[in-house]
Amino acid sequence: MPRVVHDAKIAILTCPFEPPKPKTKHKLDITSVEEFKKLQTYEKNKFEEMVKQIKDTGANLVICQWGFDDEANHLLLQNKLPAVRWVGGPEIELIAIATNGRIVPRFEDLTSEKLGRAGLVRELSFGTTRDRMLVIEECANTRAVTVFVRGSNKMVYSHPLRTTSHFIPTAVARISPRLINNLCIFAE
Repeated sequence: MPRVVHDAKIAILTCPFEPPKPKTKHKLDITSVEEFKKLQTYEKNKFEEMVKQIKDTGANLVICQWGFDDEANHLLLQNKLPAVRWVGGPEIELIAIATNGRIVPRFEDLTSEKLGRAGLVRELSFGTTRDRMLVIEECANTRAVTVFVRGSNKMVYSHPLRTTSHFIPTAVARISPRLINNLCIFAE
């Protein structure tokens, strides 16, 4: 995946990036190489169809709540379509709100109007363990701010975190008293 995507059009998916499974339980016995090749061709065609649906909307970044297997990852990479997998439900919702995108539960529902938009999406790596974080900037809905507090252990970062959670409501109350009712602060 490239480290920076400019003028990002983000497809926000909550559907798994895999071939559809039957609704009822079936037992599938593959007894020959031909049957295996037929199944492999079917899966590859489904993956290509999914990637084509995403590309047809004009998306240049995919954010998916579920994972995808190696073949899907390979096809996304071949089509120069960066993707992020295993993004949590609350984070997906926040990304959708910030980018004015719609969460899409099925590939068939994906259209260009449902794509989220951001001016810049970049990956940051930091620390001695090279932790990575995805930063989405220049969003359409910029009423959110993230304060990232990091420390070597809980004792080190607990004081700055506590101080931050005290000064934010005070600052918001001074700027606009009516905003104080909509303020949410999350802390570990």
